Amino acid sequence: MRGRMSRVAAIGLDAAEWWWVERLMDDGSMPNIAKLREQSVMVPLQNVTAYRAERAWTDFVTGRDARTNDYWGTTLFDPATYTASMRGAHDGPAFWSGTGLRSVIFDVPHSVLREDVDGIQVTAWGAHSPQYPRASFPQGTLRAIDERFGPHPAFDADSDLGWNDPDYIARLTEALVVGAQRRADAALWLLEHNPDWQLFVTVMSETHSAPHHLWHGADTRHPLAGTRASGVAREGMQRVAAALDAAVGRIVENLPDDAVVTLFSMHGMEASHDLPSLVLVPELLHRLTFGKPFLEDVHQERWVADGMPAVDPEHRYPWAIMGTLYDRRVDRPLVERVMSLLPVGAHRALRRLARRPEYPALGERDHVILSESTLPPDRLLTEGLDLPFDWAPPVWYAQNWHRMPAFVLPSFSGDAHLRINVTGRERDGVVDASDFRRVGQRVIDEIAACTDPRSGLSIVESVEWLRGNPDDTGPDADLIVRFAAPVDAVTHPKVGLIGPLPHMRAGTHTSNGFALISGPGIEPKNLSQHPAADLPPTLLDLLSVRPADDLAGSSFAAEIVGPVKA
Repeated sequence: MRGRMSRVAAIGLDAAEWWWVERLMDDGSMPNIAKLREQSVMVPLQNVTAYRAERAWTDFVTGRDARTNDYWGTTLFDPATYTASMRGAHDGPAFWSGTGLRSVIFDVPHSVLREDVDGIQVTAWGAHSPQYPRASFPQGTLRAIDERFGPHPAFDADSDLGWNDPDYIARLTEALVVGAQRRADAALWLLEHNPDWQLFVTVMSETHSAPHHLWHGADTRHPLAGTRASGVAREGMQRVAAALDAAVGRIVENLPDDAVVTLFSMHGMEASHDLPSLVLVPELLHRLTFGKPFLEDVHQERWVADGMPAVDPEHRYPWAIMGTLYDRRVDRPLVERVMSLLPVGAHRALRRLARRPEYPALGERDHVILSESTLPPDRLLTEGLDLPFDWAPPVWYAQNWHRMPAFVLPSFSGDAHLRINVTGRERDGVVDASDFRRVGQRVIDEIAACTDPRSGLSIVESVEWLRGNPDDTGPDADLIVRFAAPVDAVTHPKVGLIGPLPHMRAGTHTSNGFALISGPGIEPKNLSQHPAADLPPTLLDLLSVRPADDLAGSSFAAEIVGPVKA
């Protein structure tokens, strides 16, 4: 039997893959986290597969699932205009809202400022994709952190396409190392100045930012593991891991003795298989519909001869990958075709006429970290965000979506999120509602017919229908196709070879999570796998706080320390 725990400190390692963390603990690279493991209950967590990148943190923060929240992710599709756009974080109660717990909530992705939270709230200090402006309550707390410790140097500068640029990798690594150190400083300062806290939640973004670009330095099976930048990426991952371990060690060492420590991850990382969803499948559907390409195929002879990953020597700068890919459009306006013949210096003057997304080379962009927002909370989500979406390759095909039976919506999970263009639901729908499933299956069959020209194997791993008919409620996508392995080209029996195309990033997300839970009266052991949704009610249960009735998961606190004492 147990009584009430005095405090719970939950430290998230954003997108940390367990086997990678475990390997680093075993080889001595993460001694502080290894010490925690020795004292902890270890719980494998399994998150959702559909919209796993978009939903993981919203589901954690709210403790509720997508249907309860009516929030499936950070993108929106408008069937009346055939446009896709970004949206901010879900403005709903957190699982710690209204509990009466004195809380310190520091830099948790997708968290929003809430008046029903008792304590300190700081958003978007350094989080990867926070989906909410830099803000705090009480107002001025974030500004004080910036002034005392400095902002996170990688904030809003960790998404360049730079896995192949050793200079970018080195600069990103240094920014993440410094950011981890500053995060520990700021967290300890917040706890010191709020000594009566009961719940502390913070998330280390560095384990998310680094693997997106450096995963070919962590996974020896990665198809990019033999490229020129993989050695620098390996060193970068080691440095970031050491900085994270030191930061976690400092925070834990300075926590009160009565604190239960939970080190956790809500999802993980693996070698990126983004290209099919980003470009290859959108291009396939375009060619099947219209009988002609949207993007030019280049370097095919060199790729077939050399077996090279599709990266050209000029792709030294991160955004150059995206810019070169964008310039492969067959139906580019005349002004853009003229631009391609002009000197580089003449391009900027014509970009507005061409409406070409601007992808400046590394070093040309001004990295400005905005100060804390002074907008009131009710305006932060509507006026406090700048969320451009023209960088996403699936959006380039939007001009033709209204004429296609099915198309790929932009996403962040590495899967193809497919929408059927249904009459009466979409403005210019071309598929009768009675043909919804038949057309969807036909699209699945066409994608499944694609093979990896390197291995000869099908690119499809699995398919999930998200609605049974067009009128069912749910996310924007009707179905999701998941891919088996990283590919940079596909071969289709009707349209032939598509690609090769340059890899955008090195890592994408898995649904794998974990939790290490230690503290007074907790004996080390391993539990069986739990849904990731079980973690929020467990944290509340450890504090003997009754979770809200609509939380998605069930507490496993009794498996850790026994039932609550009456």
